Amino acid sequence: MADEPQPGTDTQAPDPNDFLPFERDANDQPTRAVGPVPANQFKYIGQALKADEFTAYVQNYNFGQIPPDFIVLHHSAIPGTVAAHVPNSTLWDGGEDGLSEDQIKQRRLGKLAGLREYYRTQLFWDAGPHLYIDDRYIHLFTPMSEIGIHAKWANSFKPGGKLHYSIGIEVIGYYERLQWPAPVARLVGHAVAVLKRRLGTFELKYMYPNGNPGMIGTGDQQRCAHPERLTFGGLSSHRDYNKPQCPGAAITEDFYVGVINAAWQRLMNPGQDDVVHSMSTTPQPAPGTYRITADTANIRQGPGTSFPVALNGQAKLAKDTQVEFDTINDGEAVNGDQWWGHLKDGTGFVSLELAAPIAVTGKTSTEVNLRANAGADQAIVQVLAQGTPVMVLQDTQTVDGGTWVKVRVGQVEGWVNQHFLA
Repeated sequence: MADEPQPGTDTQAPDPNDFLPFERDANDQPTRAVGPVPANQFKYIGQALKADEFTAYVQNYNFGQIPPDFIVLHHSAIPGTVAAHVPNSTLWDGGEDGLSEDQIKQRRLGKLAGLREYYRTQLFWDAGPHLYIDDRYIHLFTPMSEIGIHAKWANSFKPGGKLHYSIGIEVIGYYERLQWPAPVARLVGHAVAVLKRRLGTFELKYMYPNGNPGMIGTGDQQRCAHPERLTFGGLSSHRDYNKPQCPGAAITEDFYVGVINAAWQRLMNPGQDDVVHSMSTTPQPAPGTYRITADTANIRQGPGTSFPVALNGQAKLAKDTQVEFDTINDGEAVNGDQWWGHLKDGTGFVSLELAAPIAVTGKTSTEVNLRANAGADQAIVQVLAQGTPVMVLQDTQTVDGGTWVKVRVGQVEGWVNQHFLA
């Protein structure tokens, strides 16, 4: 009987041409070489750390005599993630169903190495961003004691002859319409909070409330529009300098400053963490077919009531309309429900406070175990024959890299690996 597909063995670094970062181009830094940088000269670490491992790493890290003193946030766009990607683009976390935690880690490290090869052999850079962050790991890329290459004139600058340089943080995914999912936001916030506690060289506030440095010109003629505005000691993103679309329109200054300050509070008040989240967070529903339960539901441009209604205020859904959500996103709470569905047709977001899931039917593609809870080590409720009809309930969990869905067979409910449903 099956519970999980056989794990793959693809842990080698991919061809760098498969990973052309959408928000990276040669204009982010004058070319440092006339050809590929030798591998041993590229400033690269290549480790994947969990949150507590990163905390310990930073605590003992030697930042040198001149430490970094501001943050620049990015999104990778390409590669994207299953939840947040450019259509038909390369996925960072694709094909991971059935893999163990270690296999997922090694697979993603291989893709990280692919990005290094792209920078080294095609852009001729000898460094890149400092951190790449996804839903599981904080990846160490270029050493944080070195000036990275990620944001043109925000890599480093010397007002009055004194060096200031940034830590470049690349968030894996395409966040033009979707905000960081909760696991990603938690790791991004944690990384910045830990760095702030260790360094003390920057505050957790946006650096350019009165206007950013910006950019004029294109291509090789890019230059800083307002060099007198360049500053340090806080938080910023790539759009403040030479890439207006990065880190994505959904990642507003209010959003990322709020995420990071929430992480700071968790870091400094660890005893309150579980209490706060058990009171404020409800389980994440699954994507799928939903029915509008309110008399009218607005379709908004982002996951919250602070976002405008789409289509110039005209995008609304009537009661009992059936809609298809391709992702469910953590957003602004509406009557205590913080989940927002993203419409599959790309129109926008609807609060799940205003919608209810419609059960979907399916059948097993092979003989499979129905388990009491999500996971291959959970108790078997019964064995389902190939072709058994099931009602798919709107509840999913990810365990050891596999997606498990809750189903009903007759009057019996349990969990099966999504891989074995047709």
